[in-house]
Amino acid sequence: MPVGDRRMISRTVVDSTRFHKIPATSQNLYFHFVVSEDDDGIVEACRVMTMCKAHEDDLRVLAGKQFVQMLNEDLVTYIIHWRNMNVLRADRKTDAIQCMHCGDTIESVKVHEYVTCSCGACSVDGGHDYLRRSYATSPEADYIDLSEYADVPSCSPGEVLKEES
Repeated sequence: MPVGDRRMISRTVVDSTRFHKIPATSQNLYFHFVVSEDDDGIVEACRVMTMCKAHEDDLRVLAGKQFVQMLNEDLVTYIIHWRNMNVLRADRKTDAIQCMHCGDTIESVKVHEYVTCSCGACSVDGGHDYLRRSYATSPEADYIDLSEYADVPSCSPGEVLKEES
């Protein structure tokens, strides 16, 4: 299996209460899986578990909490959130927020274009390639998300998107 050099990890996944409630050994195994997965989110769990000295119980916890799906008895495993973590959003039309403190509407148009509002309470970055927000207190208290997305068809992992004729 060809393995890419770079992987992304979603804070939505690893900052969730569900993730924090699993043992640290299972969390460690998850991070090793993400780094070791192939370009389709598939990992040979046995090899990774041996490398990081994890136990099958850690794998069962990840499967039970629906972070991974075991595909066969040889422990070939699919990272369930792989698609969310490793597919860039090409369908984003605007990457903008409105500061709830000063009222500024700020937009990032290009990659690595870090834009901050006039009061400094929030910032936006990423343009059409990725979405990054910075804030002083919390997203709910500091900004309103104004990002717009194009309507694009989507499919679930393993499903092939069929073109309309």
